[in-house]
Amino acid sequence: MTDITPREDVYANPAEYYTTGNNAGKNVNRVRKNSVVRNRVLVNPPTPAPLLRTLTAMVKFNTMQRLIFIFCFLRLHSLPSAPVCVAPQPQSKRIGVAKLEQVPGQTLVQRKRRGSLGKWITMAVGSGVVSVTNWRTRSKRNCHEVHQRRGDNGQRSRRLASCYKDNNADSWEEVPFWDMRQGVLIETDEKNKARRFLIDVEETQRIILAQEDTDGDFQITINDLGPKTLTLPTADSGGYLKYDIRGTYMLSNLLQELALASDYGRKHIVLDEARLNENPVDRLSRMIRHQFWNGLTRRIDANGLEIICADPKNRTADHNPRIYIPHGEQEIYDYYRNVAETRRHLRLEVEMLPEDISPAYVRSINDRPGILALDMRRTVDKDGRPTLEGVPFVVPGGRFNEMYGWDSYFETLGLLVDGRVDLALGMIDNFCYEIKHYGKILNANRSYYLTRSQPPFLTDMTLKVYKHLNPQNEQANKLWLAKAFRAAIKEYHTVWACSPRLDPITGLSRFRPSGLGIPPETEVSHFDHIIEPYACAHGVSIPEFVRMFNADEVAEPELDEYFLHDRAVRESGHDTTYRYERRCANLATVDLNALLYKYEIDIAETIRDVFDGALEDHVGRVNGVEEWLERAERRRKAIDTYLWNEEKALYFDYDTITKEQSTYESVTAFWMLWAGCASQGQAEKLVSLHKFEVLGGLVSGTEQSRGIISLDRPNRQWDFPFGWAPHQIMAWHGLDRYNYIDVARRLAYRWLFTITKSFVDFNGVVPEKFDVVTLTHKVQVEYGNVGVDFKFVPREGFGWMNASYQVGLSYITLHMRRALGTCTSPDLFFAKTMAKVVAAAASDAVAVPHDRQRRLSAAAAIAITQNGNAPAATTTIGVNSGIGGSTGVPPLVRDEESSDESISGAALVPEFVSLDSTSTTPKEGIARYVGRNGEHEE
Repeated sequence: MTDITPREDVYANPAEYYTTGNNAGKNVNRVRKNSVVRNRVLVNPPTPAPLLRTLTAMVKFNTMQRLIFIFCFLRLHSLPSAPVCVAPQPQSKRIGVAKLEQVPGQTLVQRKRRGSLGKWITMAVGSGVVSVTNWRTRSKRNCHEVHQRRGDNGQRSRRLASCYKDNNADSWEEVPFWDMRQGVLIETDEKNKARRFLIDVEETQRIILAQEDTDGDFQITINDLGPKTLTLPTADSGGYLKYDIRGTYMLSNLLQELALASDYGRKHIVLDEARLNENPVDRLSRMIRHQFWNGLTRRIDANGLEIICADPKNRTADHNPRIYIPHGEQEIYDYYRNVAETRRHLRLEVEMLPEDISPAYVRSINDRPGILALDMRRTVDKDGRPTLEGVPFVVPGGRFNEMYGWDSYFETLGLLVDGRVDLALGMIDNFCYEIKHYGKILNANRSYYLTRSQPPFLTDMTLKVYKHLNPQNEQANKLWLAKAFRAAIKEYHTVWACSPRLDPITGLSRFRPSGLGIPPETEVSHFDHIIEPYACAHGVSIPEFVRMFNADEVAEPELDEYFLHDRAVRESGHDTTYRYERRCANLATVDLNALLYKYEIDIAETIRDVFDGALEDHVGRVNGVEEWLERAERRRKAIDTYLWNEEKALYFDYDTITKEQSTYESVTAFWMLWAGCASQGQAEKLVSLHKFEVLGGLVSGTEQSRGIISLDRPNRQWDFPFGWAPHQIMAWHGLDRYNYIDVARRLAYRWLFTITKSFVDFNGVVPEKFDVVTLTHKVQVEYGNVGVDFKFVPREGFGWMNASYQVGLSYITLHMRRALGTCTSPDLFFAKTMAKVVAAAASDAVAVPHDRQRRLSAAAAIAITQNGNAPAATTTIGVNSGIGGSTGVPPLVRDEESSDESISGAALVPEFVSLDSTSTTPKEGIARYVGRNGEHEE
């Protein structure tokens, strides 16, 4: 008999789960072929097929032959043997232990046979013998200890078989393992035992799709109208017993597991029930850690080219894979030429870029787009010959199949939570390579992105990875850190603190990239409504006018300015939003200047703390601490002058051409908290604002700022009502930095609930963005929603959404995590706590300003999600869904693992440290935080 042992960790990596243990090929086959498995006892095998054939042939026998055959048949079957049947399954309760000398007179086992009208077999210890009350006759007989089979297979509890055999053994330990036909050992507790299902992968997948996938999208969701139940055979019974699984969540998990098993070539599997009703929080976190990051990982070398060269955004007629090599990188150029020669099926084209990459050159290759080479490492191949391999990186997912600028920062945060330091470090190495050879951290490493950057996060990204490096390699770590910071200093001076991005009057920076023509990566008809009037004026079709405009055959200054702003929007990462409509290149934005302030502070701190006050930059100039602190102070003063609005208690973008603040209210105001640029008073005012908090987290901007939506003025994906992972993460960190951990946790729970709800209801989907007002990923907006179109099982999620989930889990408490696992609505979860806060805010007239601001913020947050504009959309999970009802979890009163101080937000006290001893505010120093015991905490 094959022993089907439970896995120590049924939530392991799918590659391990479906190729080892119970699902190793020979083990699954043994389970399938074994007709006697733990809960059944075939006391005598069935009549063999040769005997049946003999009986059939008797019609040809003469009389004497028939008599002889009947005599032999009756003689053979008159021998004593048990009937050909399946023994009834007893129910048993074990009492006591097995050692006779320790428990004289105590009952060991009570067993009741099903269908026996309550008759019991009772075994009790007498003086040296075991007394057995027979379940048939109720007669008592004595049998020695050695007649009883207790089992010797590990620590699992066993019960006796229905027949006993004297093994002439002197102790329990000497009793040999019995053959199945002599007796069977059955698990003690059938009801509490973990179930495992024996599944035919292809057939089960066919049945579940035919029965449950009523909308034909190869997913099982709450929109499907099937019966939401499926019967599966159990592995412990060899398929004899059946068990129903019910609910959207369990059925969708089954469909996903079948797809994963199919990926590993499995026709039959033993599937743990624990993988079907797994806590959704644990399941999603596990999938991100073990599957999604691997699915999003790329490298540019011989083995990775076929995947990375695929470009869904390529609208040209030429779809041959093409790679562009930086000028002077001859070794890398030769490597890819060799790949093109040896792997002709790739049809790879290799081109070297010129030393001067001008906007005109970039426009000239728009009809021949290709991937841009990234960093490579020297290694040896399987034959021991030296070669190169690409440094790995993570892509966002879907049509975004390249390394993006600010996506990579948030992906790195998630990678570090999951212990993937190697990937995070590789992404920084690739950024340093881009700055060295392409002049900037690119929008992404495609040829049409060569003139555009994206929001800069390199210094913070580098410091976070640096803290996770092996401290035993201190010298090598410092060399790596110096390389990354030299690259950041170069990027600061040559991209963000110079023309055309730096505004010389305000001293603030703008998204203002160079470039010519129409962005080629957009959909063909994306700009038709803009271009049509110009095409009509020239009497040509839209495609013809596009050709003429890109070839400089027509001059349209207004159209040139429009595409300048369009490129700036794409460089900002917020493409698109009415916040930047036709003005982005002129705006000194809140987010960009917060990031650059953080650059200046990070460089100053790192030079002081790591490099002993001096660091040589990319041109050999020695940088000191004071000059970078002065830059930070100048920028902070400019931010307060031009971006902060005291009356509205909010940061706004500043138009450097019209000399006025924008009126668009953006959630990027919280980035000032992330950067440490706001004073404590400004932080208190920001936190008191309720306008960005809705049911599902933080919304990108206010509904009033977005304006009226119509056919002529459609939704933009970075406006109300959409929420994005970067905004959530930046706000959590900023609030935590200024000692508002309770608010950060509340916002984190809202966002995590939004993700978990869609994951449970929609076959494990992890999309690019959400409508955080109505809690849905099904959005009607430009570009759709990346990450929602997949068959059977999500394999990647979306890069920064994956990261936000892992990072968010590190903010919430254990109590919150338990509530999240049952999909408890945020309003229900916070109801009791928030009711107390509302009452306190209304009655406490003498509260100190800091506490009163926080209470008012919480009260407003309740109002914003319960006033009818953003109705609570609680996920109701039925009792048969596999994860229980959502209303069974009490609302949070206080974290069971936290102290009262941490709930009230007084666990950390901000301490602002400066080189100037007279400085006490974050305006003039570097912020740190001091714990209760005076220890500094990050």
